[in-house]
Amino acid sequence: MLLKSKLNKQSRKKYQGFFYRKKLREERRIRQEMGEVFFLWADDYFSNETRINTRTSRKKLYSDFLDDNLTQRNHITAYSFKKRIKLYCTYKGYHFNPTKRGDNDKTNGVEYFTIANELYA
Repeated sequence: MLLKSKLNKQSRKKYQGFFYRKKLREERRIRQEMGEVFFLWADDYFSNETRINTRTSRKKLYSDFLDDNLTQRNHITAYSFKKRIKLYCTYKGYHFNPTKRGDNDKTNGVEYFTIANELYA
C-alpha cells in the first residue's frame, strides 16, 4: 500500500509538472508573439489603474503607443496592435471587451477597447 501511494504521489507531481511546463511554454509563446517593446509599453500603460476597466478608443490607444515608441510605427500596424492587445489580455488574465464577450465594440464607426480585470462590473 505504501508503494502504491508513493507511486501515485510521484505520478501526480509528474502530471502537475507537465501542465506547469506547458503553461510556461504558452506564456513564453504569447509574450514572444506580442514583442518585448509592446509588452513593456502595455505593462506600463495599464499599470495606471484608471486605464483598466475603462472604455478607450482604439485610435487613442494606438496613438499613445506610437507616441511612446516612434520606431515601432513601421512594425506594428493598427490590425496587429489589436491582436497584441488581445494577447496581452490573455497573458495578464484580463478580459478584452467583456461587455461584447471579446467581440468588436464599435459605435458610430469608432472602435473601442475595454481592458477589464476581475473587478469589472
